Amino acid sequence: MHRRSFLSLVGVTCVAGCTGDGDGSSGKSTDTVTSSSSTPTGTPEESPTDPEDEPTTVAETASGPNFDAVVDYTVHIQDSADGEYDLPEPRNEGWGWLVLEISVAGGELEMADIWFNAFFETKERLLAVAHESEKVEDGVMSSGSIRADSQGVVLHDYPPSPRSEPVGWNVSPMDQTVGGDGVIADGPTELYPSVSLEYSVETAKNPDVLPDEYANRRNENEIWAVVTLSVADGHLNMEDVWFRSRLVTGSRTHDLAHASETATRGVRSRGMVKSGNQATALYLIGADETIEGWGYTEDRRQDGPIAQL
Repeated sequence: MHRRSFLSLVGVTCVAGCTGDGDGSSGKSTDTVTSSSSTPTGTPEESPTDPEDEPTTVAETASGPNFDAVVDYTVHIQDSADGEYDLPEPRNEGWGWLVLEISVAGGELEMADIWFNAFFETKERLLAVAHESEKVEDGVMSSGSIRADSQGVVLHDYPPSPRSEPVGWNVSPMDQTVGGDGVIADGPTELYPSVSLEYSVETAKNPDVLPDEYANRRNENEIWAVVTLSVADGHLNMEDVWFRSRLVTGSRTHDLAHASETATRGVRSRGMVKSGNQATALYLIGADETIEGWGYTEDRRQDGPIAQL
């Protein structure tokens, strides 16, 4: 991956034993992001170093918490493979990329922790790391670590819906402790927190929430069941909906249709939906089937009440 210019968001993230800060700068991106003032920050004081000692290990500070590493990060939104960065083609038509570039200033950042436990937060969702990250230059991988004075690049799918405003890098579920300007450390501390859901179901041959090219991928005797999930409290891990949800009719149970990810506020296989927001799940059923309800299989990983509206 080739970086052609500076990115549109600058933040500083600490991960255990280090502190740091950053200031914003602007680039050519059409979307500009600024760090939230409510975001926890690290101590801007520089830690003393001894060139004879370990130069990249955890730094000690006189005040504030210790962290595992300190990083500067920038964020750029790109709507195609070509732009400020050379990137893979987006997953679906109309999708783009949210590019997070991390520079480790001190300590060491575990890439598996980023891959599985870190998210980029928007106003509506927590976006999971895209597997295409490992295909780009300096891309984050599912193992290994990033050492001090080195970089890592993280890609997040950025579909047209919900293309809500970027907020910042959310590391609250990570095993490593994280702090600093631009980091979001408050949020779910586990991947499968309790969640309270409400849902409603409608049926249509060509639902408005689904692009025509996907809506027409059905047999003549099939219709779409559109389940609108509302997160009443907590965070919904969409993995449960993608892999372990079922729509129950009088004669069958139906698994989620993967076309759901292309829908308006569509469910994805990874990532979370924040409290007060919605996600759309679609199921193909027979036109003569009677819907009895929606729910999960017994191996669901999130607990909490589910109510039909």
